[in-house]
Amino acid sequence: MEVSHNTATNISSKETSLESVSMRETFLDWLITDNSKTLSPHICVTCLDKISEYTKKKKIYSTSLWEITQPSVFEPIHSKIRAIK
Repeated sequence: MEVSHNTATNISSKETSLESVSMRETFLDWLITDNSKTLSPHICVTCLDKISEYTKKKKIYSTSLWEITQPSVFEPIHSKIRAIK
């Protein structure tokens, strides 16, 4: 059985999406366990969700920021966002 490119792409997108949710939930759990002294953990995560959508809308980064695990990938994106401010 041959898998089409579109099917493979859809599977890959779903896997990436699940990884993003997992990273988001892991970060939220980390914040909730007393690692956020000044901000509500839910507000913090919601802000990051909005920033992620903004970066996709403005074509700064093509996928969710929750998929980034390497500082070397995040730093240039962070710089671009701060420069827009």
